[in-house]
Amino acid sequence: MRKTSLAIVGFMMFLLAFSAASVSAATTTYDNDVTLSLPNGISLTVLNGSTVESLVVNDDSTVTLTFEADSDITIRSYNVYTLSVTGGAYTCVAGGYNQVQLTTTSGSTTLSVSATTACTSGGGGGGGGGGGGGTIVTPTNTSIKINNDNTQTTSRTVTLNLSATNATLMMLSNSSDFTGAAWEAYSTSKGWTLTEGFGAKTVYAQFRSSAGGQSATINDKIELVPETPGTPAGQPNAGQLVKLECGPSADVSDPCKAVYYVGNNGKRYTFPNDKIYSSWYSDFSGVVVVTSQQLAAYGLGGNVTYRPGTRMMKIQTDPKVYAIGKNGVLRWIKTEEIARAIYGDSWNTMIDDISSAFFVNYTVGDDVASASDYNKETLKEGSPDVNTDKGL
Repeated sequence: MRKTSLAIVGFMMFLLAFSAASVSAATTTYDNDVTLSLPNGISLTVLNGSTVESLVVNDDSTVTLTFEADSDITIRSYNVYTLSVTGGAYTCVAGGYNQVQLTTTSGSTTLSVSATTACTSGGGGGGGGGGGGGTIVTPTNTSIKINNDNTQTTSRTVTLNLSATNATLMMLSNSSDFTGAAWEAYSTSKGWTLTEGFGAKTVYAQFRSSAGGQSATINDKIELVPETPGTPAGQPNAGQLVKLECGPSADVSDPCKAVYYVGNNGKRYTFPNDKIYSSWYSDFSGVVVVTSQQLAAYGLGGNVTYRPGTRMMKIQTDPKVYAIGKNGVLRWIKTEEIARAIYGDSWNTMIDDISSAFFVNYTVGDDVASASDYNKETLKEGSPDVNTDKGL
């Protein structure tokens, strides 16, 4: 029977990353959560801080654990599957996870997992179900779109548009079993590289809440096609971020510093400043460097406005503080109390003062006369990307 040991330095078939487990003497210590991808397609997670002498994933999708004096390992199923092993303390949270903690000090044991729900909101389950528990928050309204849901691309470099309510972490992969993937901070946009070769491509996503609740796997597809004759190589797609390459002597005012958003209408939209950019993106990992000829193929469409629900703004020549609606609609927040009710006690740190020169990018809408007039989370989720916000 073939066995693969996760404690052997060198070939770690089922570890998310080589650095996730460190070996000290005969003990393996897991410095991060580590996903075990079993041969039958089920995934388990070894929690951060676990220690064990060795862990072996077997061909029959069981897991053999060998212990020593300081062993303390917790194995969790975010699918709330039933775990079976001799000894151990079980915890099962309906809709969240099922786990077992083993603090055995010697010998070895074998853990098996069954794709049956260990517990439900009506109470705990048997066969490793543990002590039941209330339903924890699980990410909902999950969505992934490649290049804003385009059907084709000529470039392996794409932008993932992501959305999930109550998510703090996400995991992305080109593989349905998430081989080599790791949990990362949730973001609404992520630069991504598709697998090599032309044809249909699929990107998979999962989301996790701060309480440990995990969403079902979702995916989106796109077709990678060859360049059309006469089309400049690497021409950016709608939904991508692009900029010119900067030379070593370029300063902050150089045109190469500008970042543009490619719209569905074939035009490019400028981010006037880093504050507006940060309302849409957490970093610059999704920005693609293009040639001046490629950039010139897209005419200027205008400026990007703030993403609704993220910030408030005021204009240097106007004392009013505005909330921001879809497509740059400004709504005057009439009192400090309303601003506090919507944005919290730190509301006054969430106001950006912009030049009146950019006022033309916005239109003035109805006042916010009460907190119920403006739901910032709903507005934010309703504009997951610039194309949607502008109605392109």
